[in-house]
Amino acid sequence: MSGNTAQSWGTGAKAFHWIMAIMILLEAPIGYVMSHTYSPGSGSARIKGLHDVASMVHHTNGLLILALVLFRLGWRSTHPAPDLPAALATYQRVLARVTQGLLYALMIALPLSGWVALSVLADSAQFGKTAIWFFGTDSFPRLPFITPLGPTDPAGYSTFGRLHVTTFYVGCGVLALHAIGAFWHHLVRRDGVLWAMWPSPDARR
Repeated sequence: MSGNTAQSWGTGAKAFHWIMAIMILLEAPIGYVMSHTYSPGSGSARIKGLHDVASMVHHTNGLLILALVLFRLGWRSTHPAPDLPAALATYQRVLARVTQGLLYALMIALPLSGWVALSVLADSAQFGKTAIWFFGTDSFPRLPFITPLGPTDPAGYSTFGRLHVTTFYVGCGVLALHAIGAFWHHLVRRDGVLWAMWPSPDARR
């Protein structure tokens, strides 16, 4: 079933959810490798190669997440979500909707802040060329409204870089709250909320 029902998410929503979940879980460790293998002007060719591969995956995956979440929001506008369990208290319904809204906002803010940080960093002799990777090319465009700043004025990159990292940690907290809520529904309330998004339609049997 491709569309949502009042009781369950359809196959389209499930595909969006689980594909993006895998992409997001991949993004964090790859970003860690990317940041910890950056060594401008020094380091071995092997470390430089690892950094380039990690950057390629991190940038490409992040840009795809941004595109997918925007597409998913458009898709959601024509596919209403299933009903929440009738027994939920009002504050629980509000918390569920706020958490979901925050997740969407963070899935936009996180890749966008990374794109802004790269866009604001100018090429330089000290740090080399600023690569914004998309699959096999490092020529993905900078955001058009951003003026690249040179190494003598790195505040722009530092600001957006810190925003990118801060958004990541906030996202971890909201994602943890989302997961705790799903397992609370499954293990405590046993109301089928987790099964409604589970990939297998026969999982409850």
